[in-house]
Amino acid sequence: MTAVDTLSAAFSAAAYANEPDALVARRKAAHDAFGALGIPNPRRDEEWKYTPTRALAKHAFAASDAPGDVSALLAQETLDGAVARVVFVDGHFDAARSSIDGLATGLQVSRLHDALARDEAGVLGMMSRERESWANGFSALHDAQFQDGVVIDVAADTSAGLVHVLHLASESSAPRHATATTLVRVGAHSTLTLFETFAGGGGAPLLRTRAFHVDVAAGARLEHVTLQDEARNAYHVGEGDAHVAKDATYASAVLSLGSALARDTLLTRIHETGAHVALTALYAPLDGQTIDHHTAIDHRAQGTTSDQLYKGVLDGAGHGVFNGKIFVRQAAQQTAAEQMNRNLMLSRDARIDTKPQLEIFADDVRCTHGATIGQLDNDEMFYMLSRAIPPDTARRLLIHGFADETLERVEHEGLRAHLSERFAARRS
Repeated sequence: MTAVDTLSAAFSAAAYANEPDALVARRKAAHDAFGALGIPNPRRDEEWKYTPTRALAKHAFAASDAPGDVSALLAQETLDGAVARVVFVDGHFDAARSSIDGLATGLQVSRLHDALARDEAGVLGMMSRERESWANGFSALHDAQFQDGVVIDVAADTSAGLVHVLHLASESSAPRHATATTLVRVGAHSTLTLFETFAGGGGAPLLRTRAFHVDVAAGARLEHVTLQDEARNAYHVGEGDAHVAKDATYASAVLSLGSALARDTLLTRIHETGAHVALTALYAPLDGQTIDHHTAIDHRAQGTTSDQLYKGVLDGAGHGVFNGKIFVRQAAQQTAAEQMNRNLMLSRDARIDTKPQLEIFADDVRCTHGATIGQLDNDEMFYMLSRAIPPDTARRLLIHGFADETLERVEHEGLRAHLSERFAARRS
């Protein structure tokens, strides 16, 4: 039995009897779409050309029925200073380990099903946008089988602080499918820092599908930081979209270390004048790992800006993929957009496939894009060795010097330090 056979088994509306009819109908449509689309084939689908998905077909993934034990993992991954903590284990909400009640005025953190009961049209509208029809089997699979999720609402003129959402996976004796769904709505002139952690797993392979949807209202700022450090036999596939309004900022920072295959797709739409998008990522695949980032920044209004810096540190036979697109529509005059992908190759067997792209339909713009691929600088190594710095230490310092440019873009001091420590532990 294959992954498609298991995951596209007969749909049962009775399993979702407590959900709104519109959501059950959407699940059914997504289920049918997955049955038709299946797992993307890199030989037939240009968008998945460099993403090795064939290994997934070997495993009979089944939806996780009940969460396993993650006590030690939770202690390791918990971060101090969060005003709210939301814990999911194998895709299931863990109420006992979450703290989402009694929050300060202006911040509401809810389970997805509770938010649906309160605002069905708004929540379903966010979940459906950009996914009116499913472009690939993974997005359809997620929308058909998601277990739960979190909805974060920040009222206007609110400084919400840090919310930490942990998606943890236990060890399992059988392949399983776990999901993660996050919706964020930041009100006008408000601020929020969101930290999402994906960690754990082991034993049998894990398939993690993820969806996130973000709205940043006029004058608001959202810093969205993600750490992906799941088990080396996990498959992590995420897709998200962010809509950014007038004079608002959406800043995304990703540190991707884990999984056999990790693919994240992010679409940002800049709708109004003065809006800014900043996308940053650091990825570090080792032997047997592929880490794949696909992004699209869509400038739709005059006087908008974007800044994208993705860096890879590739060792062993690690494989990295970057496919970044910037669209500047005809109405988006006076756009300023920068995109750069830099890659440090630490071994002869490492491989990077990079494709920065610009599509410009306006004539009054400042846009740049590019990619670099290189090795450690011999002159810099010689300089450090000549000052009696041991070779391993010198190499480590140079690697961190290359990576720090991305980590330093994280504004939240605690998160910046946390990500730096995780990267350092990976390289030690």
